[in-house]
Amino acid sequence: MPALPKIVQDEDVLHTVLGMKAAERRLVLRLLAEIQRSCWNEDADYLITDAAGRYLKVKASRPFLVPYWHDGPVDELRIVDFKARTHVRRVFQFGMEVQVIVGPHWGLFGPTL
Repeated sequence: MPALPKIVQDEDVLHTVLGMKAAERRLVLRLLAEIQRSCWNEDADYLITDAAGRYLKVKASRPFLVPYWHDGPVDELRIVDFKARTHVRRVFQFGMEVQVIVGPHWGLFGPTL
């Protein structure tokens, strides 16, 4: 089994995670460990591009969205952003109650970062 890549977070991501409650931080650490173990897989939840044109994989694990890329030559997993849902709105559709995630990072067809 190959060694796992080192996780490198942008400064904004670090401040976001450090500002969370302890239970949320533990959930985030489990999510990052899961991404670290599976970063070589090609089954990202979403693919987006950054300002430089680089393709970023996005792991969507409610309530979080984590865009990242694997820097192969130095074997680092770069976490470039981190979003948490803002709130859940309950709506009624076709006679059923449905929960809709509402926030600046969720578009109609997936995340918009």
